[in-house]
Amino acid sequence: MKFVQVAPSKLRVIINYVDGLFSSTLYCLVFSLLVFASLVFASLVLYPNSQAAWAAPVSNKTNKSTTYKGWTFSQQTTTGGNLNFVVTDDAIKIESITCGFTMIARAPDWNICIFRPETKEMGFLKLSQWHAWNVSTVGATDECTLEKAISKRAVNVKDLNVKATQYLFPGERITNTILQTEKPTLISNYYVDAYQLSKAPQVTALQCQLHNCPVLDGILIRCLGREQPINRLKWFIHTTKLQSSNSIPASTFAIPKGYTVLKSINKQFKFKGMAGAIDEFGDMLDLGKGRARRK
Repeated sequence: MKFVQVAPSKLRVIINYVDGLFSSTLYCLVFSLLVFASLVFASLVLYPNSQAAWAAPVSNKTNKSTTYKGWTFSQQTTTGGNLNFVVTDDAIKIESITCGFTMIARAPDWNICIFRPETKEMGFLKLSQWHAWNVSTVGATDECTLEKAISKRAVNVKDLNVKATQYLFPGERITNTILQTEKPTLISNYYVDAYQLSKAPQVTALQCQLHNCPVLDGILIRCLGREQPINRLKWFIHTTKLQSSNSIPASTFAIPKGYTVLKSINKQFKFKGMAGAIDEFGDMLDLGKGRARRK
């Protein structure tokens, strides 16, 4: 190994250079620490609200992503059977207990997902397609036809203890079902009550159109008809178990996984789960062509 001999004068220059470089680096480091400490002091002492202002949006966003404020309620209807609802300002979920399908729609696009847990099938509709798709195709009855309101007024719905808007609709002559033998029922007027449960107009529209009703100033919570000639009020849509909630899980409106996605869904998809019951009922009455019973 060879050693290089350095003259004392050059060695002094090198030492001074290293010493100066170290001093400059140390100075910069100390200066940076002092500046950082000054900023922290100013944010905590001189501007005590700034930290809260940064933290608040994060907290709100986290809370909103896990839970929603909204309402849950159930309805009994003469046309669609039993229904369960969950509504917020950002989403709606409708579960048809009778027909066996569930519908979910969420902001911001409000595309509609309809799925059947029994068959593990699902399909999608646009918001503009919902009303036409939802029109009843059973053909057994023709009742609760709501097209254009005559007037509206404020009312108290005692069963639910809420103040609602009541719409007056023209009545109609209700046709008989397949097995009815009595005369058609005459309804002179329909009385439809709406209550504001969501600020989103899409939620209101989807729920009203489920009942083949024009969009109202709130969720459709009751429909009564005045039956003639006995002048008696008959219910067609009745709301039960209306409850507000501050902690509706976001998972309530999650699209289920593991389902077969259909390219398109027609109106019959709504009643697909009722096919077996109708077939069995027909077998009981010995209707149609005879066939072997399913095992």
